[in-house]
Amino acid sequence: MNQPSSAKANADTAAPQQPVEPPLASLVDAQRLERLLAERRILKWRDLTHAAIATKVEGLEKALIARVDRELDNRSFYRKLNVRPAQQALKDWFLEEVRIPLQVELRLEEQKFAALVKSVSGSSDLRLAFDAQRITPNFTALEKQGLKLSQRDTIVRDIRRLMGTLGGVSDLLCRQCTAVADQLNNENQKC
Repeated sequence: MNQPSSAKANADTAAPQQPVEPPLASLVDAQRLERLLAERRILKWRDLTHAAIATKVEGLEKALIARVDRELDNRSFYRKLNVRPAQQALKDWFLEEVRIPLQVELRLEEQKFAALVKSVSGSSDLRLAFDAQRITPNFTALEKQGLKLSQRDTIVRDIRRLMGTLGGVSDLLCRQCTAVADQLNNENQKC
């Protein structure tokens, strides 16, 4: 019987318990943190899409220039006499070599954006539809030129201007991408 009383005595002589401090208030606003994470995902999508578009357009530019080179190298004597207008030939090749493959890539990016919108906002009806019809070949420098080997440098310069990053196909698509990403970010900030 002395046993229980000695355990009680040991408990009484133990160090006094310190008062319990109230839990610290969180210094992080959870809603703000979620918005920042969503913004990071949106910006990451935008940057990856810019890179994908630039890479695709660069490859398509090379393919179009290769098509021009093949055509210029494989000209028969008759075709050298009967020269096709360069502007018309490039417009036709542009549709085959650039617009169609580019539209496939853009549809993939639109699907990625739709998944991003669903995961970030859930209720947004924001959609991305790249305006590929605005990508029209404008080879003004070749208006009165024939498709001749002597015109190759002019043709390549016009292709690079059309496809390039300043005012070209790549720039147009990246601007559309940035605009819709900014719009989604703005909607996300309002929530």
